[in-house]
Amino acid sequence: GRESDDIDIAVDKMSGVKFAEYVKKYADMQGEKSSVGVIKAAPEQSKHLETAIVHLLERSIDFVNLRTEKYDEKSRIPKIVPTESPEEDAHRRDLTINALFYNINTGEVEDYIGGLDDIREGVIKTPIPPKETLMEDPLRALRYIRFASRFGFKIDDDIVEAVRDEDVQDAFRNKVSRERMEKEKRKMLTGPNPKLAMELIRDFQLRSEVLKLPEKYEEWEMDQNSPYHQLNVWDHTMETLNNLQEIIKSRNVSDADKFVLNLAALLHDVGKLDPEIKGVKEVEGKVTHTYHGHEDASIRAAEYILRNLPGVRVEEIERVKNLIDGARRVNPQRQKTDEISKMSRKALGKFVRL
Repeated sequence: GRESDDIDIAVDKMSGVKFAEYVKKYADMQGEKSSVGVIKAAPEQSKHLETAIVHLLERSIDFVNLRTEKYDEKSRIPKIVPTESPEEDAHRRDLTINALFYNINTGEVEDYIGGLDDIREGVIKTPIPPKETLMEDPLRALRYIRFASRFGFKIDDDIVEAVRDEDVQDAFRNKVSRERMEKEKRKMLTGPNPKLAMELIRDFQLRSEVLKLPEKYEEWEMDQNSPYHQLNVWDHTMETLNNLQEIIKSRNVSDADKFVLNLAALLHDVGKLDPEIKGVKEVEGKVTHTYHGHEDASIRAAEYILRNLPGVRVEEIERVKNLIDGARRVNPQRQKTDEISKMSRKALGKFVRL
């Protein structure tokens, strides 16, 4: 199996915060340094129960109540409330594969909704109808993408249809904070298959929100109409992102560096979508487009896009801009291909360290 750094502990007899305080008290008695943070409930942002996070033994552990729905006689809208039933809680989870419980008393895995079968089949499914769970928390759309790209699982067609639903799209735009969005995107870009994650974001029709372009920019699928690129801007970007993974795998790259490198690959040509830098050139009777200054336009657009994702640090933005600028210096030659350039290891090393 794969080692997990994401530990969630569900508590049934008291609040997650109260239990976390007991954990910290015990850790202090054992001489282990620990701290407790609390994320308050914020139903308007789809955060229904407060969560305690204990930092212990170089890990972050989440403690939260088991939860279920409760309907008020005067309202058709359910409230999320604590419960002592793991089966009720399982039906409120975002994914069947995330609704498995390890019972520390019996040492057994408790599966109430078929999560183990879905793991074996490699499929992403929801415990309840996907639109219902997405309306509860639209950010789950990005979580589905992250898990699919992490494990290579297929996303169930019903989920894809639900995410594209107009109500869900509207809820995603209005309920999901940019901070929560950035956290999911960071995990995708440091995962094993960022290209697949980005392709799924496009397929889910969420790209315009996750990668918010400057006004008047053209669409990512713009035909470059250039002798140097056979692919449109989006497909070329995806090839670049995919090829970069081969470089990353061949080197000891930290998650922090991987995040910056992948952002740079994702945004290195975004400036070509700026209609103000597109030119026209006729060669042997054939009209083509030029993009003089697109690197500078890409740098400006990258800053705009990343500043719309709170959580991306200023120094990370600056590194992305430096990488976009550095790419033209490391590999100035033009090639009639979208394949990865044959660069020396010395040149690659210089590029990665920018």
